[in-house]
Amino acid sequence: FISGKEKEVSTDSDLWKLLLLGDKAWVSKQRFSKDMECRFDITIGDYFTAARHFLSENDFHILRMGLNALLNYQTQPNDIRRLDLFLEKHGSFYHPLRLEAVLQDGNTCSFVINGAISQQGLTIIQNEYHIIKALSKKQIPSYLPAVFGCSMFQMNNKNFGFFLGQWLEGFKEFHITRVNDEKKVVIWDSDGRCNYIRQEKAFPIYKDIAKILTLYYDLETFRQIYPWHHAAGDFIIRQNKEGFDTMLITIRGYENLSDFDLVDSDSNASAFTNPESIEPDQSVLILPSLLMFFLNLSLRVRLDRMDGTGEPVAVDEKILSFVVDGFLVGLDQKGNQYNEPDLRKGFIDFCNQFSMDQIMEMMVNIVESHPPGTLEIELVQEILISHCRLVHAIFKRL
Repeated sequence: FISGKEKEVSTDSDLWKLLLLGDKAWVSKQRFSKDMECRFDITIGDYFTAARHFLSENDFHILRMGLNALLNYQTQPNDIRRLDLFLEKHGSFYHPLRLEAVLQDGNTCSFVINGAISQQGLTIIQNEYHIIKALSKKQIPSYLPAVFGCSMFQMNNKNFGFFLGQWLEGFKEFHITRVNDEKKVVIWDSDGRCNYIRQEKAFPIYKDIAKILTLYYDLETFRQIYPWHHAAGDFIIRQNKEGFDTMLITIRGYENLSDFDLVDSDSNASAFTNPESIEPDQSVLILPSLLMFFLNLSLRVRLDRMDGTGEPVAVDEKILSFVVDGFLVGLDQKGNQYNEPDLRKGFIDFCNQFSMDQIMEMMVNIVESHPPGTLEIELVQEILISHCRLVHAIFKRL
């Protein structure tokens, strides 16, 4: 099936023969590298056929791993009565399919199949699968979907990569939008409908995002989830009686971004400003690296694209108090995890050693070292001074 259409896509239908990524005339006008061009000869039918191959490999081994996890009992190939595939959307790297598996006993389970056909997508898909699998074990409760298996293969001289994951029922993408000259947050339904809420009502979502990213930050290795972007739909939400549940559905990288040579100030926080004075003991780098993580997080959590694909837009700076709260909640949990109950206080005291100008200098260096997308640069330059001023003021009040 193709989402939004009721009729099945059969091998003799016109849709089966359509290019997965669109019209050849449009493709020919785009500036793609040689490696990227090969992906455009793949049809919707090719993609469905490759997905069926992925599912049926080794007597449906990967699918049965997922079924066993969701149903809490062992399944066999003949337990599967029907598999329905729905092509949901197209992303920068993946083309997600929703899978509904119907069993002989009447149970039905839903999964996501993330598939890659471009050189970039094929490069990252295995890495992402292994990162999600590893991080899901570290954080309880997990804010990531469960994943059950990954496979890379070639079919008819075309390369495919897939991994099977948990389908997060009821979760939806959200973005900044404009309604009657007022910025709001739009929540997308899969059927194309939109729900609009005021930015202020969405602030707790950004608090959750700050908490989630902090929980997955590694205090020992300084590794963090990066890059991520609201415009790519990396975070999704589900409304509940109290507010929203928030989940992270993709991880493109998990690395240490710290570089202490970026900052040179007169502050007495020598571990941050004078790399030569850093002792071999890794613990003295915890707060400096954490500050770099937080400053980068505080800025990027505000960046989106209008309606997900339009011009760059910044969420109102009032969310920063919520972002700080979310970060500190995550820090409290990490303090408990590492038996460091004073981690929050230590971080606040550390931050308050810096002037607003020093915070600004750090942020400029971070942006220069890990710049946002080209289109976001001008927006970042517009908001950076007021952003740093407010971050500095919030910590002074703590």
